[in-house]
Amino acid sequence: MSDAFDNWTADPNSVSPLAAAICQGWPRATVSGAAIQPGTPSERSMRAIVDAVENLNGRVAALEGA
Repeated sequence: MSDAFDNWTADPNSVSPLAAAICQGWPRATVSGAAIQPGTPSERSMRAIVDAVENLNGRVAALEGA
């Protein structure tokens, strides 16, 4: 059974922007050219996750009229 990460791997547009940012935060490591499980997130990736979360928070606040 595939999960959101597998869905993102197959089609990056199949998950929400927040989920996509989190998936992008896990650069895929390789061993002998074969892709393996997600590795340690880079600083750039973590910044993208924080930006996505803040963007989502702003949208929710706007919808709530805050």
